[in-house]
Amino acid sequence: MTKLLTVLAILACAGTAWGQAEAEPPDNLQQFLADGITVIPEGGSATSTTIVLSGTVHGSGATQVRIEVEIRPVADPFLQVSTHQGPWVNINTTTSVTVSGLIPGAAYHWQATTVPT
Repeated sequence: MTKLLTVLAILACAGTAWGQAEAEPPDNLQQFLADGITVIPEGGSATSTTIVLSGTVHGSGATQVRIEVEIRPVADPFLQVSTHQGPWVNINTTTSVTVSGLIPGAAYHWQATTVPT
């Protein structure tokens, strides 16, 4: 699943396991305004150039994992390289990452993966 985000128009996202053979894709992916509470619906818009992306991270055999996100303008393809990383957390935890510096009026898409320690 890909989430489409337009900052002052917002995201599409995909939970995928790119970059790590043992990674499990995160689920329950969400996007929020900078307050981390107000949901941005897929295809919705944000009034700020900062957003919060979240998901529930899993990991078989790992004790700690983190969410890594790749966010790009919609016209740009994914490179399977994270642009933002969340903190290390226990498995099966919902965690988030703050993304700032987005361009007003630009449309973005994003994907997320789980990375084990």
